[in-house]
Amino acid sequence: VHVESDAQDGKKILTDRDQAFSGLPAALKGADYVQAAAADARYNAVDLMEIAVKAGSTVFVAHDDRLGLPDWLARQFKPADVSLTVNGHAMKVFHHTVSSDESLTLGTNTENANAPADASMYMVFVKGQ
Repeated sequence: VHVESDAQDGKKILTDRDQAFSGLPAALKGADYVQAAAADARYNAVDLMEIAVKAGSTVFVAHDDRLGLPDWLARQFKPADVSLTVNGHAMKVFHHTVSSDESLTLGTNTENANAPADASMYMVFVKGQ
């Protein structure tokens, strides 16, 4: 897992797959993004990822529509008017505006033990003001 800058169509999405962004919404273009591992899509942890975010930034999380919404995502983020498709699956985008420097703890992708084997790992984007 590492941070990439300038999210754009054609850039690699995950560390362990050759998938690239295609049809990336304008709201996400140019953002820094976490290049996570597809293998973590069904891994269960309350603190799967922690990110430090500067005041004035907006954090976006794209989450696989087929999976139930994890509690941490529903609590910390609001639905955005944006979505994207990855590997043929719709990803609903959620956002959180950061008013002061903070650290966000992001949990499991799904709490469903019977999640599809091809579940997509959530994607995290951070955009400054």
